[in-house]
Amino acid sequence: MGRFAIGTLSDRFGRKPMLMLTYSATLIAVLVLTFSSHIAVPMFYAMMMVGFFFGGTITVLPSLVGDYFGLQNHSQNYAMIYQGFGFGSLAGGNLAVVFYTYIVLLIVSLIIWLTIKTPKYVESR
Repeated sequence: MGRFAIGTLSDRFGRKPMLMLTYSATLIAVLVLTFSSHIAVPMFYAMMMVGFFFGGTITVLPSLVGDYFGLQNHSQNYAMIYQGFGFGSLAGGNLAVVFYTYIVLLIVSLIIWLTIKTPKYVESR
């Protein structure tokens, strides 16, 4: 459901605001998962939020790559980003402190999105 909802909303409100929303919501959910003491209802909703917003993030990225780098080399650029998802899924399961690492990376991602500037013009031949 996250892919459909976030993809549709990113077309309406913009990619940067939606990615900031997804990273913020995921950060809150991961903090709940990491620091809650087995509270059943918040844990369930936090897990659902992580799945919903993580799925939505991957929907926005192909369009975002086109916006920032143009369509000329879109396949090569997006392939590099998609490899990050693959490496993250492989490495994530092997890390003993996966949620702490995820929290730090979400904060770094939010800082990047707060400071990055949208390109004025990207050649798309």
